[in-house]
Amino acid sequence: MAIEGGVTPIDLEHEIGVDDYFFSTTDRKGIIEEANSVFSRLSQYDRERPDGTHVTVGRPEMHGSEFKLAWDQLKEGQPACAYVKNMAADGGTYWVFATLMPVGDKYLSVRMKPLATSVKNAPEGLYREVRPIELAARAAWEAGRGKPADAGLGMLVEGLAPLGVTSPDDLALTYLPMEVSAHERLSSGLPRRPYATGPLAELLAVMHGIDERTRSLVSQLEEYGSLVSSLEQSSRDAAPATERLRQFVRASQAGARVPGAPEMIQPFTARLTEHAAAASDRLSALDSTMSALAKDVRWLRMRIALLRLHNRMVGTFCAELIDGCSAADAVSSLQVLASALARGADELDISMRAVRVQMSKAPALIQQAVRDADRALRVATKWRGEAQLADGAAEIALRPHLHRLQQLSGEGFDELRRFYEVAARCAFLPDTYDHDGLSAQVRRMTEVVGQVAQTMPA
Repeated sequence: MAIEGGVTPIDLEHEIGVDDYFFSTTDRKGIIEEANSVFSRLSQYDRERPDGTHVTVGRPEMHGSEFKLAWDQLKEGQPACAYVKNMAADGGTYWVFATLMPVGDKYLSVRMKPLATSVKNAPEGLYREVRPIELAARAAWEAGRGKPADAGLGMLVEGLAPLGVTSPDDLALTYLPMEVSAHERLSSGLPRRPYATGPLAELLAVMHGIDERTRSLVSQLEEYGSLVSSLEQSSRDAAPATERLRQFVRASQAGARVPGAPEMIQPFTARLTEHAAAASDRLSALDSTMSALAKDVRWLRMRIALLRLHNRMVGTFCAELIDGCSAADAVSSLQVLASALARGADELDISMRAVRVQMSKAPALIQQAVRDADRALRVATKWRGEAQLADGAAEIALRPHLHRLQQLSGEGFDELRRFYEVAARCAFLPDTYDHDGLSAQVRRMTEVVGQVAQTMPA
């Protein structure tokens, strides 16, 4: 089966190295304009004139649904990620993890070897299921009915949901930190060229400076990932804790209506109701805050990973140029890569600030919610003690309500303990982010790229 350009797929998969980072840029129609030497080597297309579009280098088995998800994200100005099976000029294939983002009037795609294989294998199997649906839809589309990409989109989204991918954002939020973390562990690191001189040598030195300044953030990717899980669990805990407080109130109010109940039952019921209502309000606010914080932390993880990836790509391309890999488009390529990194640094700063604001709110909200819930528990204990003083018919009528309060009190509020644990994690999470230092290095990178532009043909 031949595709655009007359290339016929063959049963051969090319191997990608852990340190094979490569990029391409396209116009808004998907026509490839710039690329580096690793792209040329793997795709086997002329690097000076990368032939065709992203569809041309994609193997026929790849589905349109995935590309639709990616393009929809890009049109919204957001980064997009995907596991993609590309086809080389000889018809062989190579799997990549691709990260795409809009930069000016172009789209930048940075690709690397997929290392989170347990994550990659699930989408790979799903692609095989979606593809026949799209092929069947293509015939209908050619007849003027529907679009092939839309046909498999629902199935793709449904199949990715068990992996934690419930929206297009999740493809980047979930996969990118995993892949970057795996590469950080296995890669040999940013290239070094100690013998180099001139602007390119200085640019590579700047990229090493950014690498050093942001390296500590990588170690926090796993911590942040664990924190997301704790925050989401705390958010889920809020609803059952609130429901248990409502049950406390219902049981106490039902007991207060028993004829002949001890005199103090009424005021204890009023106080229990008041504290439970206050605790419920706090828990509702806590639920919203934890959900928002979990979302902000997920975006922060993605921004850290994206910055590290683009820093690696700029440094790798710089080393290629130092090594003599000529490129007529070297200046424009560096400018696009540097622009993507600078934008990423700005967005990382925004994400970091948002997380810090939300984290500062969490401990006080948790303390207030726990305090009010604990007050309700203490009043419930007094209510039970008072109810046990009843006798005769009142004692008999109060038994089920007393038993219910005893049962609820016995269950306790494990959620409250978990809330405190999350508050402690928020308060003591290491914060190694240096905005001023990173901003200075990013500015220096932009300046040096300008110097490179003056010494190389545009």
